[in-house]
Amino acid sequence: MDIGLSKMLPVQLLGNGMVKLLVVNLNAYEARNGILLIDEIDNGLHHSSLDLLWKSLIRSAINYDVQVAATTHSYECIKALVDSTEGESMEDMIRVFRTETTDDKAKVTVFDRDALTRFMEREWEVR
Repeated sequence: MDIGLSKMLPVQLLGNGMVKLLVVNLNAYEARNGILLIDEIDNGLHHSSLDLLWKSLIRSAINYDVQVAATTHSYECIKALVDSTEGESMEDMIRVFRTETTDDKAKVTVFDRDALTRFMEREWEVR
């Protein structure tokens, strides 16, 4: 991988987080004009890298015309999605689905980016 040194380095030397970031974006390329499913997208990543993850994945999704469906239980991961899209015109592109089961009945709540932002500002549960 080229990081500006005089010679290229194996990506593994940059850590598991960088490898995961690369793999996620390569998977977006492979899924071009289709759908990319990612279970527990934040698994194995430090919370400080989540903003970079979302920015690069969103850019790849746009460039390769990929719809991304990613799961997480992490509040930090959802917040990073909101933060990484601040000031961008992505209101129609971002949806978060919260599922819960009560009395053996499933309920799905859908948040667009604006609603998600309001809920998170009030520290309401969105996971």
